[in-house]
Amino acid sequence: MRALTLITLLLISSPIVILGQNVHGVISTSELSNYSIVSKSSSTKEIQLKEVITTKGNWSNISKSLNISNPKCKNQISGKWCRFSHSGLEITYSDYPGTYTFSEMTLSNNNFKIVAKNTHIMVGGSITVLKNLCKDAYNKRHAIPGETNLNQVLLFLEGTDLSISYEYKPSNNTITSIRIYQPIM
Repeated sequence: MRALTLITLLLISSPIVILGQNVHGVISTSELSNYSIVSKSSSTKEIQLKEVITTKGNWSNISKSLNISNPKCKNQISGKWCRFSHSGLEITYSDYPGTYTFSEMTLSNNNFKIVAKNTHIMVGGSITVLKNLCKDAYNKRHAIPGETNLNQVLLFLEGTDLSISYEYKPSNNTITSIRIYQPIM
């Protein structure tokens, strides 16, 4: 009976896993070292994406590197949340686990861009720039559930809960936002 229950559970859950694997690509942690965030106002203002994700409350490096002010922090029921917000860039951290943990970064205009392997990825740019950079994810681009005019190219960072979503309009392939996020448990 136990074996039958286990087999039934595996069969029921398998399509979910298979479907999940079909909608995203995977980026390795070593590849993440090639990703930077660059300010439009100054090409010398840049920080590696890996640093933003692993900062653990060291705000000065992010502020200095991107020429933005320190985050505003406030207490919530689930702990303290700190948010950088500067003209098209938002970065949020939570101290719920006891140390500042990266939660989300959103680029909503072209004041900041991501540079990966000399490829510039920005809001307002074409999603086709990802064709060679992350071919597997690009080939698996798909409609965002519940959105009628938005698609996405989705990447997961290998061995983590981190996701990178490039949202775009399929009518003209224009990137509308770039989100990097991970759930805070």
